[in-house]
Amino acid sequence: MTLLIVDGASKTFPPAGGFFGGKSIPVQALRDVSLVIEAGQSFGLVGESGSGKTTLARCIVALETLSSGRILFDGVDVATSSRRDNMALRSAIQIVFQDPYSSLDPRMRVMDIVAEPMVIHRRRIRLGPPERRERVVALLERVGLGSQHLQRFPHEFSGGQRQRIAIARALAAEPRLLVLDEPTSALDVSVQAQVLDLLLELQREMELTYLFVSHDLGAIRYACARVAVMQNGSVVESGPTDVVFDTPAEQYTRELIAAVPDLDPDKSLAARAAAAP
Repeated sequence: MTLLIVDGASKTFPPAGGFFGGKSIPVQALRDVSLVIEAGQSFGLVGESGSGKTTLARCIVALETLSSGRILFDGVDVATSSRRDNMALRSAIQIVFQDPYSSLDPRMRVMDIVAEPMVIHRRRIRLGPPERRERVVALLERVGLGSQHLQRFPHEFSGGQRQRIAIARALAAEPRLLVLDEPTSALDVSVQAQVLDLLLELQREMELTYLFVSHDLGAIRYACARVAVMQNGSVVESGPTDVVFDTPAEQYTRELIAAVPDLDPDKSLAARAAAAP
């Protein structure tokens, strides 16, 4: 079943003031992007910095509005939905940000951070304070923490633990789609693997759909069944992850793959030679 359709999405940011009174030009961050994501799928979005992948993610979760095109979630247009549908969409689509150090309010305790989505969406998630506390504890335990962490503040945790709290907060809204915006890039390598494995376990258990935004091709290959490659705001190649990575059709994709470090220096040199025009 198709869950998310991105249809001809374009986004242009207005010009900002230039240096020393000079003129600046509008920035086109997205150019006629179209994607289809099936329910239960892990879909990867890759590209270098400035390729537009984070802008697309922010448009999907309604943090930015499109200049043209549509984003349909389960048949509902994200941009033109009614107030009632909009609240349902905000619950069904949640985002986990790149930096767990800035995505959690440092003044809030973990109990309040994870419970906040249940309070915001209390008309749909009908839980009183005792039930909310029980659910927060259950979510924390599911991501590898526990009730002993309820009254602590974010600064008392490591980066990996903070990202687990962010994941628990996203799950508290009972979403169907998680947008993962570089969820492991700010973490140590050993912690990255733990968080990736946790996300895959949660997906299987909760039948979640993921849009995984990353410049880390290794993480995308490990976690995603399908992938789209973005360059300068456009999708230049998409398809099954193994096919795109093993037999890339576009020169840009080959260059991205060749830029990935390899422990075998001979293999790295061979990959770079193969990508050369």
